[in-house]
Amino acid sequence: LVFKAEPNKTGKVRSTVVKLTVNGIAVAEIPFKQLPVATAVVVAPREVELLIGSSVQLSAAVTPADADQTVTWTSQSYGSVDKTGKVIFNPEANNKYLAPGAVGNTFKVYATTNATNEKGKQLVDSAMVKVTAIQVTEVTSPVELVKAKIGQKFALEYNVLPANASWKEVYFE
Repeated sequence: LVFKAEPNKTGKVRSTVVKLTVNGIAVAEIPFKQLPVATAVVVAPREVELLIGSSVQLSAAVTPADADQTVTWTSQSYGSVDKTGKVIFNPEANNKYLAPGAVGNTFKVYATTNATNEKGKQLVDSAMVKVTAIQVTEVTSPVELVKAKIGQKFALEYNVLPANASWKEVYFE
C-alpha cells in the first residue's frame, strides 16, 4: 500500500493518519510522516573525464537529507548512465566508427529528483563529462616489405602501441 499525501490549497496536509476500511468497516489506522519537499539536488563530481571503455560513478544528494533521495539519471548523446549514476562510453555499445570523433567532446548527465519542491516541480542538476581516449602512438610490423601479386591474399602482423590504446583497428589502403 502506497499513500501519497496531497496538500490542500495552503500547502498543508490535513491528516497524518491513513484510515483503512474494508466493506465500510474501519480495520486499521496507519500513521505516516510526510517527507519534506526538496530544496536542492547536487550532482558530484560536477566535471569528470571518462576514458572510452571505462566508467565513472556519479552521485546525487537531495536536500534536506530527510527528503526523498531517489533520482532518475539520464544522459545526452555519447554516453549512457544506469539507475545508480554509473556513466560509461563503450564503443562496442555505441557506434564504434563514430567513437573516435567523440574524443574531446563533452556531454551532460542529469539527475532529476522524484521529490518535488514547494511549487510541485522536480529539481534537476547535471555533471559535464568529457570523453577521453588513449591514443595510438605507433604501429609496428616485424615485416618490412611484402611482395604480393594482384588479388593474392596474405596476413600481415602488426603491433599497436601503447598496448592499452582505446582503438587498435588498423586500416591499410
